[in-house]
Amino acid sequence: MIPTLFAAIMATFMSTNGPRRGNDSDVLPLLKRHEIQVLLKVGLSHADVAQRASVSVDTVDRVAGEPDVVHTDDRAAHRDRRIG
Repeated sequence: MIPTLFAAIMATFMSTNGPRRGNDSDVLPLLKRHEIQVLLKVGLSHADVAQRASVSVDTVDRVAGEPDVVHTDDRAAHRDRRIG
């Protein structure tokens, strides 16, 4: 009983620690990228954009250097960028 409970608690905490890599659901959606780009164009600081978009400042920095989002088809973008 206690080992099962302990395992369940650990699984809950382990799933939220650290970045997960290699999963398409972890890729930043194009609409979120577009949101970041629009907020940057309005003139907000990277820290303000990160807070409003619920992403890290590093993500805002990375998206700021990417080309503008022109479509919202995530699957097509994954194919074009050879993700997954």
